[in-house]
Amino acid sequence: MGERTALVVTTADGSVATTWRDAPVVRTLLDMITFLERAGAALFTVILGGEFARDSEITTFLRETYPGVDVVAA
Repeated sequence: MGERTALVVTTADGSVATTWRDAPVVRTLLDMITFLERAGAALFTVILGGEFARDSEITTFLRETYPGVDVVAA
């Protein structure tokens, strides 16, 4: 299937699609962690958007916890 990407956004009102360029979209930190644990080695990139992108602690946590995953703040 190619590269998998998780897009994390802060909007939870349903106005944002559940996928973006064939990538799943999650809206909460809990959903993000659940997705990361389930995806395992199949996940290559996490794109952080909105407030998540501005939080350096989340970026640091992801890079330390999942060293094989590229973390991008958009």
